[in-house]
Amino acid sequence: MDIDDVFGRSLAVSDSRASHLGTEIQRHIDERKRIEAISWKRHSKNQSQFGKYKEAAMDIYSLRADVQSLSSILDRKFQVLKDSDEELKLILEMYRRKSTDSRDKAKLSDALKSKNEENEAYLSKIEFSSVNWTGI
Repeated sequence: MDIDDVFGRSLAVSDSRASHLGTEIQRHIDERKRIEAISWKRHSKNQSQFGKYKEAAMDIYSLRADVQSLSSILDRKFQVLKDSDEELKLILEMYRRKSTDSRDKAKLSDALKSKNEENEAYLSKIEFSSVNWTGI
């Protein structure tokens, strides 16, 4: 065996190893790119989900404020109706004590019935609106 043979074999082994290492390097590069792509997709998906959660949280806070506002309005409306009913009862009682004329009593009774019907209609309207709003 001469030096040319040793050198040739050494060169062939080196070329083979270099080729093998090049293939391994390329495989690692491809794997890294694949992992980076997966990581980027996951990151994008997480960002998207975070945005949706954030929007949902803001919607919840907004809805809570709306419910609180509507509840306050509804409470005031019921209080107005209750006060109106009490006033009508007081007026009727005062009138009963002072009046003995049956025509005056009939007029007052009719007015009271009309006012009660208005209050009932108003109350029904509020309850209907409340039911429709909560059913959304």
